[in-house]
Amino acid sequence: MYEKACDNDGFSKSTCSHELLHWLIHGEETVSFCRREEDLMKRRVYEDPEWQANCFAGELLVPKHIVKGMSIDEIMEKCNVTYRMAQYQLSKYEEEGWGND
Repeated sequence: MYEKACDNDGFSKSTCSHELLHWLIHGEETVSFCRREEDLMKRRVYEDPEWQANCFAGELLVPKHIVKGMSIDEIMEKCNVTYRMAQYQLSKYEEEGWGND
């Protein structure tokens, strides 16, 4: 994974960025799994470590100030990320109120 990320593989870069956040934020913590439905229902979205790691990877690899006004294909090329990453980040940025004007 690391070698592919160094070779600029979009999926590998995304995975490494995602896992980096887990290590930075939760590195010293004991791993616990939230599996019961009632526990999942109580958790706020932003408290979910997977959501946190996905947001971090997206913001790191697809910075808003660089991709404003770009299409998904342009984002993929400029940031060298997967279609899914480009599409997801673009949709999040559009939800925040700016589009491809």
